[in-house]
Amino acid sequence: MGDGWMTLTSPAEARDGELLERLRHYVAEAGRPLDEVGIEATVNMAEDLIPGDAPTPRPPEAWAADVAGWRELGATHLTVNTMGTGLSTADEHIAALRRFHDVLD
Repeated sequence: MGDGWMTLTSPAEARDGELLERLRHYVAEAGRPLDEVGIEATVNMAEDLIPGDAPTPRPPEAWAADVAGWRELGATHLTVNTMGTGLSTADEHIAALRRFHDVLD
């Protein structure tokens, strides 16, 4: 019934766990070609926050590594999460997305 899988895991978690194998199994079980089911991955620009901790941005190299990992795993879509980076205005979030884009170019 679905068109894809939206994951909040890291490429390492998806690779090392059973998540991708389970997805492939369910797709095959439904009689659908794997290339018809997309994978939407998320790259976080900040470290996971523990309640009460200050925002901790991740280095651009970590973003690029995540993108490369998701490409390798066949992700078809990518979401960039700027939350938890200490940004407070829409303009700051847009500027962060531009920096993300520049890192990948």
